[in-house]
Amino acid sequence: MNNNLVKNHLYCFFIFCCLMYGHDSQGSLISSPSNSGIINSRDIISGTIFSGSSNKAIILTGAEDLTTPYDDLLDKVNFIPIKKISKPFYFKKGLFVTEYRKIIEEKLKKKYPEAFKINTINNFFFNAAAQYTYSNDGRLDPEFYNMIVDGRKKYFEVKKYIMQLKFHRLIKVGLQYLTARSFIYTHTSKSADKAKKKLAKIPDYPLLYVLNPPDFLIPKNVQNKEKDESAERNSTLINSSYEELQNTGKTSEVLDKYGNVLYGNYLRATLGSNLYYICASCYKNFVNLPIETRKKILEYIYSFNITLTESKPIRADNSLYSYILGQINLIKRDPLLKYRLSLDYSWILLPNSINNFETENKNHKKEGNL
Repeated sequence: MNNNLVKNHLYCFFIFCCLMYGHDSQGSLISSPSNSGIINSRDIISGTIFSGSSNKAIILTGAEDLTTPYDDLLDKVNFIPIKKISKPFYFKKGLFVTEYRKIIEEKLKKKYPEAFKINTINNFFFNAAAQYTYSNDGRLDPEFYNMIVDGRKKYFEVKKYIMQLKFHRLIKVGLQYLTARSFIYTHTSKSADKAKKKLAKIPDYPLLYVLNPPDFLIPKNVQNKEKDESAERNSTLINSSYEELQNTGKTSEVLDKYGNVLYGNYLRATLGSNLYYICASCYKNFVNLPIETRKKILEYIYSFNITLTESKPIRADNSLYSYILGQINLIKRDPLLKYRLSLDYSWILLPNSINNFETENKNHKKEGNL
């Protein structure tokens, strides 16, 4: 009986080694760029809309004459601290979230009449408190209340820092919205110092890339641009890749270890959201740079964007062993397709130029020729 058990263990180990050998030998999933690639890289044009079958994206410098529903985040207001509590607030059970919000808002605004001057911040604060109270049978506990009070304080600390940065106003609005949401509402940010260090990495006057932008982020002079011939020429990111996937079921850019084309649900579902394709659409000659240079650019952009997350690994097929390896994180992420937009956000900041990386590459070539 023990011998059979040992044999079974050895058999399983042998299968595992075979799977790992095939997995480790995959290498990079992205081939060197070719003339028939799915993306025609070009210079960045502010306000350019990339249209596709179901998606569109826009590039903004932040200097456009646009207003957003969150412009009150730019208002200069004095921070008024709110005291923490040591005992719970009790409210009537069985109310709706909106009713809890109204009661909590009236109570706190009466006690702190000068503290709640920014509607966007108020929405995050009071909605968080009301939703917690609703899910807790009408009781708002000190632990949660004090956490959002702390989050509000940290937001104002980071807000002061953001206002000093060399960004256009539209970029500052976006960063403040993101900061307020993560500190007060989702609680994904805990440290103001860490947030400021992340912000310090952003280059001056970055560009704003927005996937499926709301109408208020589309300048009037380009709202109908998709109907123009110029828009058709610039529709390279999503339209070209999507149509090629739909019509031929393959692309010339993403390959597996055998040189076969990958065109699975992963790519179909994330067109326009993967950082590699965003850069390929935004920067001239990006796809023609050496793979190592492209990796550096992608890592650099990831370093200062908290709206980016790591992509799930691409499976070359739908076999059972690929599924199992994927579930236990044994399929390597391709370094060029490693990052994508987080599901909660549809925008990132980009450096307005990658010339320093291109110059570094040219200098490296010259040194190699000496």
